[in-house]
Amino acid sequence: MRMYMRAILVTCLFLFISFASQAQKDYQQLYNNIVAASQKKDYKTAIKLSEEMLPDAEKVMGKDSKSLGSFYYSLAGFYQADRQFDKAEKLYEKCLTVRKVAVGEKDPSYFKTQRKLATLYYASKKTQKAANLYKQILEAQKNTGQDKSKEYALTLYNLANLNFSLGQLEKSEKHYQQALALQKTTIGDKSPEYLNTLERLAFLYSQQGNYQKAEPLFKQIWQTYKTTVNNGNPNYIRAVGNLAEIYFAIGKYQEAGPLYDETTQLLKATKSPLYGRFLVSYAILNEIQDDYASAEKRYQEAVEVLKQTVGENHPDYAQALHDFGKFHEIKEDYAKAQDLMQKAQRIREKALGTNHPKYAESLNDLAKLYFKQGKLNIALENCQKALDIRQKGNDKLAVVTTIRNLANIYRAMQRISEAERYYKTALAEQEKIQGKSHKDYLTTLNSLGEMYDAANRLQEAQEVYKQVLAARAKTLGTSHRDYLLTSYNLAMAYLADDNKIDSAYQRMLQLENNATLLQKMPRIYANILRNLGGFFYQQGKVEEAKLRFSKGLKVYPRRDKSYIHFVNSLAASYAESGAYTAADSLYKVALRLCVDKYGKDSEIYALTLDESGKLYEQSGRYQEAVRNYQEALQIEKKIRGANSPQYATAMHDLGVVFKAMGKYVESEQSFEKARDIRKAKLGPDSYAYSVTLNDMGNLYKIMGRYNEAEKYYTQALNIRKKTLGENHFEYAVSLNDLAG
Repeated sequence: MRMYMRAILVTCLFLFISFASQAQKDYQQLYNNIVAASQKKDYKTAIKLSEEMLPDAEKVMGKDSKSLGSFYYSLAGFYQADRQFDKAEKLYEKCLTVRKVAVGEKDPSYFKTQRKLATLYYASKKTQKAANLYKQILEAQKNTGQDKSKEYALTLYNLANLNFSLGQLEKSEKHYQQALALQKTTIGDKSPEYLNTLERLAFLYSQQGNYQKAEPLFKQIWQTYKTTVNNGNPNYIRAVGNLAEIYFAIGKYQEAGPLYDETTQLLKATKSPLYGRFLVSYAILNEIQDDYASAEKRYQEAVEVLKQTVGENHPDYAQALHDFGKFHEIKEDYAKAQDLMQKAQRIREKALGTNHPKYAESLNDLAKLYFKQGKLNIALENCQKALDIRQKGNDKLAVVTTIRNLANIYRAMQRISEAERYYKTALAEQEKIQGKSHKDYLTTLNSLGEMYDAANRLQEAQEVYKQVLAARAKTLGTSHRDYLLTSYNLAMAYLADDNKIDSAYQRMLQLENNATLLQKMPRIYANILRNLGGFFYQQGKVEEAKLRFSKGLKVYPRRDKSYIHFVNSLAASYAESGAYTAADSLYKVALRLCVDKYGKDSEIYALTLDESGKLYEQSGRYQEAVRNYQEALQIEKKIRGANSPQYATAMHDLGVVFKAMGKYVESEQSFEKARDIRKAKLGPDSYAYSVTLNDMGNLYKIMGRYNEAEKYYTQALNIRKKTLGENHFEYAVSLNDLAG
C-alpha cells in the first residue's frame, strides 16, 4: 500500500541561549544567524556558524550551564539532519555530560537528549544500542516516578517506532497501546500527540494486513481532526489522505475517490510541498480503476508541479517519473516506461548515490520491466544488484519484494527449484513481518501457486490457490479484484486437471456473475467466456456457447492468438448449429489472421486448419477435411515432433474423417497412432485418451467387431466415470454408446 507521506513539521532546532560574555566576537549576532539558518533548514550554514562558536562555547556560555547543554543539543541536531552521524553522536554525549551536572539525570531535558541519541543510533543503523537506550530511559523514568507522565509515554512511543521499523510488530503494538493509555489520561484523546500514536498503530495494523483494525483507527483520527481543527490544518489534511489510502488498500475505490480529491485540493490550496507527491498517489488510484485518461493527466501534472517546485534533480521529481514509467508499463508501452524509469534512475544515482534504497527501487522495478519484455538475463542482473543494496538497509519488506521478483525471474527461466526456494524464503519473512493475512503475503503465495501451476504440479497449485482465496475472502471480500484473479487461477488449474473439469466449470460460472468488474480485466474476462463457451459446446448447448464466444470476441482487446482461438470457437458453434456458411467465413478470417501474423508454419495456423477440417467433415466435404488434417499433421510434426499431443490431435481427427468416408483401415491406423501417443504423453486417465478410445469403439461397431467395440467403450466409460463423474455429459455419451 502506498501510504500517505506525512508532513514533517520541523521546529527550530536551536533553543534560546543566554551568553555569559560577548568578548572578542559578537556572539549574539552569530547566534541570531544560526537561528535564521536553522529556520530555513539550511543546516550546512547552521553547522558552519555553530562550529565558529564551538571553540569558545564553554567560556562564553559557562561551563556545565543549561545554555551550553542547549548549544550542544542544537548542534548535534544540525549534524544529525545533515547525516553527519559520528559528529552528532559526540555532541549528544557532551550534552548529556553537561545536563547531568546542570539539571540532573531526572530532568525531562536529560531524558529528551537520551531519546534524541537513541533516534540517532537507529538512523546510523546501531539498532541494538537504540533499543537498549530506550529501555534504559524507561527504567530511569520508572524509578523516578515518571512512569505515569507524558514523557514516559513519549519514550514508549519511540521504542514502539523502533520495533516497528525492525519488523517486531507484536512488541511495537504493545508499546503503542501502552503509550496511548498514558496519553489518554495525561493529554487527552483529542491531542495531536495521542492521535499521532494512534496513527502509527493504524499503520502497524495496515502493515500486518489487519485492515479491519486499521480502518476504524484512521477514520477516528479523521473524525477527531474534523471537529478540532480547520480543514487547512496539516494534521487534518494528513488524516484525510491516510483514510483515502486505507480505502485504496482494501479495494473501497468509490469511497477513496472523494477523499483523494479533497486531499489534493487542500494540498493545492495550502501550497503544500506534498501536493505534487500526492497527485502521484491519486493517479495510482485512477490507474487501478482503469481510468487511464485521468491517471495520465494527474501523472503529467505531478511531474510538472514537482519540476517547478523541487527541480529536475530532486528525488521527489525522480519518484514521479518512476511511477509514471510504471503506468506506461501497465499500458504495455514498454519503450516509454523504460525511458522514464531510466531517467529517474539517473537522477537518483546523482542525488542519492548507488547504495540508496531509492536507487535499489529503480533497479528492482526496471528488472520487472525487463522481465515483462522477456529480457531475463538483464532482469536477473538488476534484481540481484537491488537485493545487494536492500540487504544492507533496515527495510526488510523491500528485501522481501526483491526476493519475490527474483523468484518470478527464475520461474520464467524454468529454474523451478531456485524459484520455489526464493518464494518460500519471501513467504517466511513476510509471515514474520506482516502475518499470513497481509495483502503482500498473499500476493507472494499466489505467485507460488502460479509456479506450481506452470510446472504442472496441479494439486499443489490448487491447494495454494485455495489458501489465498480463503484469506482474501476475509480481508478483501469476494468481489475484490485480487480475489477474482485468484479464483480465475484456481478455475484454470482445475481445467488442466481432468479430475476437476466440473469444478472448473462451476467456478467460471461464478466468475461470470462479476461481469462488471471483470470487464476491467478484458483478457481474463474473455478467456472465462471462451472456456464457458467450450463447456456449453461440449454439452450440446450451442446457443449458450455462441453467446459466450460472441461476447468474448467483443471484449478481447487484441488481434493475437487468443483472438484467433475465439474466432475458431465461434465458428465451431455455428458449424454445430448447421450454419456452415457462417462458420466457413469465420474460419477463413482466422486462417488469414494466422498467415498474416504468424505464418503458415505456426502452431496456431495448424490448429486452425484442424478446427476448420471439422467443419468440412460435418458438412460432408471430406476431401477438404483430409487435406486440412494432413497439412496440420506436417506442421505439428515439424514443430513438436511426431509424438506430441498436438500431433495426436490432428491424427485423431484424421481417423474420424476416414471413418466417415468409409476408409476403415486408414481410420483404424490413425486412431491407433493417436491412442498410443495420448496414453504415453497425457496419461491413461486423460480425457483426450478416452475420446480416442470411444471413437475406436464407434469404428469397430460400424465394422461389426463388437467385442473390440465393447472393450474400448468400457475403457472410455471407466476413465470418464473416474475423472468426470457420472453426472457429466461425456460420461452419458459413453454410456449411451456402450448400450447401443
